[in-house]
Amino acid sequence: MTNATWKYNKQSAYALQHDDYCAGTQGSIDEIVVLALLARDLTASFGVIAKTCWGALWGKARSHVEAGFTRYHYSMHHTPAFKPSWEKSDFKVIWDNKRDITDANKRIKDKTGYTPTLMAMPYDIGSDESYQYVRDHPELIAMRAPVENNGVWVGNVGVNSKNFHNSYKLKVEIFHKWSPYWKLGKNRRLAAFLNDTIEREGFGLQYFHGVADESYVSIAKSEYLNFLDKLKKASDEHLVWVADASEIVNYRFAREYCSLVETSQTEKSRLFSVQGTVTKTDNCTNVDRELTAMAIVTLTVSHVKQGGADLVFTQIDGVLQFEYQINKGDVEVVF
Repeated sequence: MTNATWKYNKQSAYALQHDDYCAGTQGSIDEIVVLALLARDLTASFGVIAKTCWGALWGKARSHVEAGFTRYHYSMHHTPAFKPSWEKSDFKVIWDNKRDITDANKRIKDKTGYTPTLMAMPYDIGSDESYQYVRDHPELIAMRAPVENNGVWVGNVGVNSKNFHNSYKLKVEIFHKWSPYWKLGKNRRLAAFLNDTIEREGFGLQYFHGVADESYVSIAKSEYLNFLDKLKKASDEHLVWVADASEIVNYRFAREYCSLVETSQTEKSRLFSVQGTVTKTDNCTNVDRELTAMAIVTLTVSHVKQGGADLVFTQIDGVLQFEYQINKGDVEVVF
């Protein structure tokens, strides 16, 4: 029994994000993005600049969470953590790790009821100090990689490999002229990144600002909706699993840390126990995750149970597939 590389045994994984909620993109997110995603049964996450939100927008943000969307943490004031290389020498850095990371995360959680688990650094500018602070934060499990770190250009564009090892340096694709796909034009550039993600069987993390508004590098509504149609089609064809970035990160490590190990068998059934690897047992048993299991089974399966409850499964051309919870007890395959 093995875990599928990506949930539902889809070929790749993809997360969609929109920056600057409460700082210029909220109108198009509320009026265009949310409705378009719901109509296609897709999901996305919205980056909140905590200090610029006010009562009505916090209410909107909470309603998005209730509708199944997530929030990521985009700092308290949207100021860079280090002086950007393009700024003049008298540029003042007012970043504060406690305020812009810890306090901002708490503010978003208190106002929306959702605990952000991913951090995006303003301007994609980072420092060694801020990087370590995010890693040490008990609620933050992932971060978009900076394009500059400590004032040095390091680059952050690309598709994450299926076995990426550092969730605090996630490669990204941004809707901007800096993108290597930009020159392909509006009819091809967005689909090109998605196609590369699928072809490499990796994890694509793509972020935008607003749609058909006056926000930074806003995307035309027609181009955005056309891309969502392509994303929906790819999802329906099992080419890509569309989910929150943190959910994808959690799955990637849980499938490595956890496995179903056969513990007993009879003529009519096989019993499997959820076990951690030799070095990562705690990482498996202390989290609540759902994984997709697969196995080649020649006998006809009648039931798959976990903790006595029936699980939904498929068995096509001898391949058994089902989703199981890593903290809900043993799994029994019945013939």
